[in-house]
Amino acid sequence: MKKVLSLILLFFLFITACSPAENEAGSSLMYFINKNGNGLDTIQIEKLDSDPEKAAQKLTEYFMDESIIPEGMSTVLSNSITIDSVRVRRSTVIIDLKGDYGSISNTKKLLLRAGLTKAYGQIDGIKLIDITIQKQPLLDSDGNEFGPMSADAFVAPKGDTLNDYKSTVMELYFLDANGNIAKEKRNVYYRSSVPLEQVVMQELIKGPYIEGNVSAFPPEIEFNNVMIQEKIGYVDFSESIYSLMEGYNARKAFQTISRSFQAVCGVDEVQFSVNGDSMVRVNGVSLERPF
Repeated sequence: MKKVLSLILLFFLFITACSPAENEAGSSLMYFINKNGNGLDTIQIEKLDSDPEKAAQKLTEYFMDESIIPEGMSTVLSNSITIDSVRVRRSTVIIDLKGDYGSISNTKKLLLRAGLTKAYGQIDGIKLIDITIQKQPLLDSDGNEFGPMSADAFVAPKGDTLNDYKSTVMELYFLDANGNIAKEKRNVYYRSSVPLEQVVMQELIKGPYIEGNVSAFPPEIEFNNVMIQEKIGYVDFSESIYSLMEGYNARKAFQTISRSFQAVCGVDEVQFSVNGDSMVRVNGVSLERPF
């Protein structure tokens, strides 16, 4: 059986509603809500200390200092929400807020999370930002925990606004320290014009957020196409998969992708191929039948 797929996979996907800014060498960025209230803007600040604890303390001081807010912009905090404490635990910054989080609009909640995550995500050695409210996890409108977020989850092409994006809680699959398939949930923001299956692939390429988990395939792996038809997912790899998957368990790699598609996209199975051909083997694993 040979599957020729037609949809080009776009990996230039960026998530949520913040306009990017380039910080000059020797400086860092501070984030504010823009004048339209639908995205983030930045100003240059002195370069953060290489010590994560000192850098986190300095950023907290900036967020609490209303005098530095540029004209026309506003703080990501509010009269009803402020920072209660900030802790650094290994590669994660834990920011605990206090106040009436439920009273602010969904737009303001998103910009609050984005601004804090982008700012503290600049700190050397920090991979994840975990935001809580009065020591309790933040929840979305469906009651799902947001959990720790990475700074690269909050980047978007300049000019995009909140209306260009959706969010969903994804159940993704990676490998634990023992090589077993492990489930990981994360809240993902994505451009509404991009098919969900492409977002799933983008998140799998990013790799796991949970410490100790690993991806079942190398980050250099190349995908030609991805699509869903009649509840079957189709993923086409470039021929580089043959060399890149050496040393990896190919069967588990395909299973993690398939399980992620099933959980997020509701497909029944996933058919894999290489350059459009499923009558091939990768590390001895046949792609003839769907996973």
